[in-house]
Amino acid sequence: KERRRWKSIGGLALGGEAFVTAEGNQVWISDRDNHRVFCVDETLSTVRAAFGGESGDDLAHCDRPGALAASGGRAIVYDSGNQRLLKLELE
Repeated sequence: KERRRWKSIGGLALGGEAFVTAEGNQVWISDRDNHRVFCVDETLSTVRAAFGGESGDDLAHCDRPGALAASGGRAIVYDSGNQRLLKLELE
């Protein structure tokens, strides 16, 4: 039974396609259409960190991030538009 549906998390609206993984009390989300990755708490209410936000190929941006995996405060994200892997870490 569906209990709840999210169109935004922590005040950030989600695009059309998102990938999600959880590790401990952290949930990592790659928001493909909005070119960003963010980490939220397990209640999906508080954004702990955000990366990207507009398309780009430097170290501060990503382009259509896709699949991701997390361990502790770190995540590996497939940055599909740039054909690379990004290693993100919470500080």
